[in-house]
Amino acid sequence: MTSASIIDYSLIIAYMAIITDISLQISRIWKHRSAQEISILGTTVRLLATMVFLTKYVMIQDIYLTVGQAIFMVLLGSYLFSIIKFRVTYLGAQLKSIV
Repeated sequence: MTSASIIDYSLIIAYMAIITDISLQISRIWKHRSAQEISILGTTVRLLATMVFLTKYVMIQDIYLTVGQAIFMVLLGSYLFSIIKFRVTYLGAQLKSIV
């Protein structure tokens, strides 16, 4: 097994770990119906950075990096959507309690 193969397999494992982490966080948000402690700005910055990396990986035509980054970007988009959805729901509930 060459060092390039080891790096490719390590990359797949790393992406699987990141994807699992984000998936568990999305699940947690939906289970608790709350995203108050999560930064929308920080998640948006991560999503934008992911887009930059994805563009670079497409340009250099690295299939492993492109696929992994594309999946990661979709999950980050879902994560951001979940955060915004429950923040809006929370704000709506707060407004109702005031009125």
